Amino acid sequence: MASSTNASRSFPWRYVPGAFFIICNHCILSSDTMYAMNTFKSTGSGTRRILVILGHPAPASLNQALAEAYAEGARKAGAEVVVIQPATFAMNPLADPRTVPELEPDLVAAQDLIRAADLLVFVYPLWWGAAPVPLKAFIDRAFITEFAFRYTEKGQPQGLLKGRTARIVLTMDGPTWWHRWMYRNSGVTWLKWATLWFSGIRTLGVTVVDKVRTLKPEQVADQIRRVQSLGEKEAQRQ
Repeated sequence: MASSTNASRSFPWRYVPGAFFIICNHCILSSDTMYAMNTFKSTGSGTRRILVILGHPAPASLNQALAEAYAEGARKAGAEVVVIQPATFAMNPLADPRTVPELEPDLVAAQDLIRAADLLVFVYPLWWGAAPVPLKAFIDRAFITEFAFRYTEKGQPQGLLKGRTARIVLTMDGPTWWHRWMYRNSGVTWLKWATLWFSGIRTLGVTVVDKVRTLKPEQVADQIRRVQSLGEKEAQRQ
């Protein structure tokens, strides 16, 4: 069962003709797909703003297909969606805020997106019971004191991102029961509770795509459609 620790490192390309493209309805994702640091353009309260955070560092992956599927479904329902990929950020993952107080421009822009968003969607694979380094580094660098939280005079934590919700989409090579019982949901707990809840963000739910290594082509397509439908549904949620 060791393979479940090193889960979902890449999309199962052997199932895809040509091995270089993921076709998701109207979008084609390739290894040179890049995400610009866009901003939300809508200012009214009627348009739902959704920030999709792609945690897989590879330029093309099943996670990328799922992230784009969610975004496509949400856009179809009228939401404004921005997709970012922390692995492409120009940031020092080891910077100490005590010695490097100023954030890099990519992190500042990401914080602005988080402030403006109604819903944050995290899409990432389970690697060694946790998340890939770029996503964890992004959380460490962006979700900092006086942005995501602060401590009161009595020493109690106070979340500063209240009013926002989150969705977690997690992929893994192993079965869900292994992650739940052997890892104690480690791939979710660090984000759902230790980060989002601590920051005042309520998680709507966790969507798991498991046994990725053994998925057949039609099963991959089903999972992509499932996440796209989820995006469409949650874009209409108030």
